[in-house]
Amino acid sequence: MQPQPSPNSSVSGPHRGRVELTLEDFAGRLEHRLHWADITEEEFRDGCAYAAQHGISAVLCRPEQVELATSALAGSGVRVVTGLAFHDPNAPVRSQGDLATEAARMVELGAHEVSLLAAPGAVAEATTDLLLEQVAAVQAAVWDTGVTVRVALNAQDMSNEQVAGTCGRLAAAGVHAVQGGAIRGGKVGFGRIELMRDALPRPILLHWAQPVKSVETILVCIAHGIDRFIGDTEALMASALRSTRVAPLTVPKAGLDF
Repeated sequence: MQPQPSPNSSVSGPHRGRVELTLEDFAGRLEHRLHWADITEEEFRDGCAYAAQHGISAVLCRPEQVELATSALAGSGVRVVTGLAFHDPNAPVRSQGDLATEAARMVELGAHEVSLLAAPGAVAEATTDLLLEQVAAVQAAVWDTGVTVRVALNAQDMSNEQVAGTCGRLAAAGVHAVQGGAIRGGKVGFGRIELMRDALPRPILLHWAQPVKSVETILVCIAHGIDRFIGDTEALMASALRSTRVAPLTVPKAGLDF
């Protein structure tokens, strides 16, 4: 049985007020990046072991690492997530059939979620209509397996109208999660991520692609409805542990605490 998203994923939004998180809750908000080009097998296995030990929500890995990750994380509840067309996101637009075939292959290797990188507005071919066709093809390829589909939007290259409209259409298409930020480097302001949350109904998860550096920032982001984060996982967990020795990890209330 494949791991499922942490049940605390719905604890967000300023209307919920202050919410205390356990260290396990906090870990369930993080995704551990193990997709570096120069990572060794030993480092990769150690990273998987760390994620399993601390209950990190997911390991992000390259397609060729999926089988190893699946083996290393078996029974841990940590999700294995990989990206389609990972190695050349700037290549000409991939056909729906190619993406569906690759998604099916990732399912065979044990992935729990596949991510489709998209940047409507970045190039003429990458229209939202084409994106939705690609999403539909990938979803059809994995639907019966329980594997979920995430769409990563390069919000840096999109207007506010494109962001909101694309998120609305992705929600209607039934994607599991949307990841927003500057996929190819640079930064995207927090306001753009807030716009995405407003356009995405629950229970669709919102991931922020911008690496987060502090526990306090994550807690404020959770209050704004962001569900998953990346960063220096070990440093964030160490900081969260130190914080819990002083006071509970508390999600603030918008309009009252900030």
